[in-house]
Amino acid sequence: MNKKIIGLLIFLMLFFQIQPALGLTQDAETTNESVESGNIDEDIVTMINQVNESLISRYLEELVEFGPRYTGSESCSEAAEYLFDEFEKLGLDVYYDHYKFYMKKNKRRIKIEDKNVVATLNGTDPNSDAIFILCAHYDTTKTSPGANDDGSGVATMLAIANICSQYSFNHTIRFIAFSGEEVGVYGSNAYAKQAYEKGDNIRAVLNLETFGYTSPGDGELFILKTERTEWISYLTQEIAEKYYQLIGLTIVPNGNRPCDHQPFLDYGYDAVQYVQLNRDDYPLHTPEDSLDKINFSYLVNVTKLILAITAELADKPIELQVRIVTPYE
Repeated sequence: MNKKIIGLLIFLMLFFQIQPALGLTQDAETTNESVESGNIDEDIVTMINQVNESLISRYLEELVEFGPRYTGSESCSEAAEYLFDEFEKLGLDVYYDHYKFYMKKNKRRIKIEDKNVVATLNGTDPNSDAIFILCAHYDTTKTSPGANDDGSGVATMLAIANICSQYSFNHTIRFIAFSGEEVGVYGSNAYAKQAYEKGDNIRAVLNLETFGYTSPGDGELFILKTERTEWISYLTQEIAEKYYQLIGLTIVPNGNRPCDHQPFLDYGYDAVQYVQLNRDDYPLHTPEDSLDKINFSYLVNVTKLILAITAELADKPIELQVRIVTPYE
């Protein structure tokens, strides 16, 4: 009898010694799950949820109303003024970046003058001079209203600027609307050259180019990158996976194709381009590049993704940075 009581007491002592350890194990598992789910930034989720079709469509419709925006034309200048005003309404520091270039016409050399629109959301970290650029071109060919090329990119950029202007970030975000893309990337080349000569610490350039025309239910987006910019591609894929339930896009890495990000690459800056999958049936550079061709649900998802990438980049600590001080070209 006494042996049974002693045995029971020993069992109870061992049981209650084991229980706390079991409790700790369960808590650790719960904590690990919380850490994994904690990778989701709630501020970014809040920002993503602010993206909607009405915000993007308003910007795109107002831009397309100017008609074809050929570089150097009156309608192109009027569109620039519209962009300036929209950035200014958001409380951003805005200025016109004037440039000039020469074109041959009827065997004559003609000087063309135009301007980029540059808006800055200054970072709050006094120890950081890093700049992250979000850019798109607002000019078109002579006959195209440019709803997709590149009204889609400009509308996305404006929507992201609208939402980001409500928040603070460690590093500076610069939104640039380039002209001169359709005639030879003159606007972006002029800006990249100036930035290089000034020694601007541009950490990454995200170029938004033509992603408004896709099939219903399309869930893929190209990122055009070089070997040097693989890190932006990996980050893009990571963020797309992290917020997939909110965004629903899969990233397809691809080789580089020159556009407004190319001059930045040439001057040693890291730059990539986001673009829709190849669509041979799209009426690019024609009067048919119109609003009725735009897939707004897809455009909303792309905007959500680029917003999340921008927010993550602009808030991340920069522990190590390699800067190239001699341009490739």
